[in-house]
Amino acid sequence: MHEDLNLKVRSQVLDYSLSTERDINTLLLSYLAITDDKNQTKNFGNKAGISFKNKLDLLYDINVFSKEEYLSIDLLMIFRNRFMHDIDSNSFTYILENLENGLKNRFLVFIEEDEKELNEKTYEKAFNNLYFHNLKIIHKKYKERRQSLEKHKISLIGLVEIYESLSLLSYDFASKISLETASILEKNPEALIYLQNHSESILNHIDELDKLSNAHTNFLENNLNHLILFPKKKI
Repeated sequence: MHEDLNLKVRSQVLDYSLSTERDINTLLLSYLAITDDKNQTKNFGNKAGISFKNKLDLLYDINVFSKEEYLSIDLLMIFRNRFMHDIDSNSFTYILENLENGLKNRFLVFIEEDEKELNEKTYEKAFNNLYFHNLKIIHKKYKERRQSLEKHKISLIGLVEIYESLSLLSYDFASKISLETASILEKNPEALIYLQNHSESILNHIDELDKLSNAHTNFLENNLNHLILFPKKKI
């Protein structure tokens, strides 16, 4: 058996990683508009489904995370994988010594400015800073998503009201034409000849109103998609 597994540090890293995975899962569910019991889904319940890396990649692909935000969260999981899957990786010092320079420099940014020495305790604090930095990012994204949904909900209510008004107007217009036509024919049967001669023009006007109603319906349907549309790409 390996002499020093450093279970205390490994446990802390695992705890932070599981917490991050849970929050990433919740964030992705909100962007996929999955509001029912997540345990009923194939990929987002407690059973194995989409990997954490795939979820993180997807959130980046749909423009939720910027490149820097993505790399920051991914960095935490790199440490997690080293601690969990490499028995020799029993300290931050060991991992950093065997980590490529780009990743190492990305991690060193989280060392507090007043630290004078680079040692295991310093690295543990830096990892804590990395975790809480990522936590703020994820929670900020979730808050933004909820605010966005609320904004679109208000817009949607307005669109529905406009659509209902237009539908009532269209129905009222058609009803009036029907009543007026019946009244004219009752008083003057010869008017039937006029209607026959101008039927095409009348039908064209009705068709224009129908097209307007359909155009508004399409506009409404397109705006419904705002409930699940993704934000613009962040540089």
